[in-house]
Amino acid sequence: MALSSEAKQHVVFVLGGPGAGKGTQCKKIIDEFAFEHFSAGDLLRAEQASGSEHGELIKRMIREGAIVPAKVWDLCACFLMFRSPLDYWEKL
Repeated sequence: MALSSEAKQHVVFVLGGPGAGKGTQCKKIIDEFAFEHFSAGDLLRAEQASGSEHGELIKRMIREGAIVPAKVWDLCACFLMFRSPLDYWEKL
């Protein structure tokens, strides 16, 4: 279904530490409201596994527990916007 330019889109951020239940709550939101779910960690791991030029940097940052630079995160998010959600989930 195509969205009209006037359709309101809702974005929900679910934040918390490891094991806090973010994934559990996101599943409930998906089931109840039919939202799409994009996990920052999943997106970065998928980009790392893709062999892209940023993959090694992402791997190192995750290993060190450091924050991935905004420039790299922005590229991952932009790339996702131009792919179908099905492509994203198949890659994980």
